[in-house]
Amino acid sequence: MKLFKSHDVNTFHYVTAVTFNRVPVFRSETARSFFIETLAETRNKHPFKLIGYVIMPDHI
Repeated sequence: MKLFKSHDVNTFHYVTAVTFNRVPVFRSETARSFFIETLAETRNKHPFKLIGYVIMPDHI
């Protein structure tokens, strides 16, 4: 399978992930905070424009 790559600055990407066995790990404030902090660290190391995100109990 060939991965799609675009060099167009106006390309949007939608990313989602489900927890293993759909365990609701993001019910925990600690887990939600960890995800948000990790996302911020990743954006500092690899800058990208973020339009929004949603955290649900068993997926992001």
